[in-house]
Amino acid sequence: GSRKNESLFTGVITLAGSNITIDGIALTKTGQINSDTAAIIKNVTLQNIYAYNIDSDSVWTDAARDYDQKFVMNLVTNTYGNIDNIKFINNKFSVKEGGIKLGRVDNITVSGNSFLNFEVAGIRVEGGYNSGTFNFDNNKFVNDTVKGHIAIYFNSYGGNGTSITVKITNNTFKNIGTSTGTYTGAIGAKSYQENGASWIIEGNTFENCYNGMKIRNNATSTNHTKYPWTLKASNNTFIGVPEGVYYMARVNASDSATTNPPVAV
Repeated sequence: GSRKNESLFTGVITLAGSNITIDGIALTKTGQINSDTAAIIKNVTLQNIYAYNIDSDSVWTDAARDYDQKFVMNLVTNTYGNIDNIKFINNKFSVKEGGIKLGRVDNITVSGNSFLNFEVAGIRVEGGYNSGTFNFDNNKFVNDTVKGHIAIYFNSYGGNGTSITVKITNNTFKNIGTSTGTYTGAIGAKSYQENGASWIIEGNTFENCYNGMKIRNNATSTNHTKYPWTLKASNNTFIGVPEGVYYMARVNASDSATTNPPVAV
């Protein structure tokens, strides 16, 4: 149905507490939702938010973490464990740069969102420890023409002695990627923190994306024995042949059978 008139924000909303729901607002111009990097922020829901015509000056980098560059919604913390159980539900991002940025967070749900015509990334999870369960379900990452760097990107995944489960299910990825950079296309993950990980990638549609999945698993056989790493990719649909790969586990030039031993997928 049609959207009713909503409160329009052109500045920054800063989250500094727990048990918060923000529902049905619009963000434009310099509108953002950021976390206080020193606060404990748990049980927060951001839903039915429309972000459009925002210029956040974010650019893409494969390299080290960057907490200074802002996306539209930025939940990052200086202290591991401070941000937990955050939900992004039914939001629409019609912005050319970045949608959601996360860093040092636990237990994230991203469901029913639309990321449209972006030039940087839909979702970026920065370096540091990220653990618990990350659910990405029934989202649309769609560009009208081929552009944007990546839809879902983990610069780092896995926790400080705790494991991570990443579920990417029933999403649509269309017209995403570039020939520039190592991690580009639909889904990418760079640095595994070697404390156990489970990936489930099911029921997604990949259409005209430069790469499908680049999930780097940088852990030795000894580490795998102690901390299992698993990935199940099934019932996904590819429309068009990727310029790069459908799936790749050894991504960096330094990766080898010793640093990244084969794991059944």
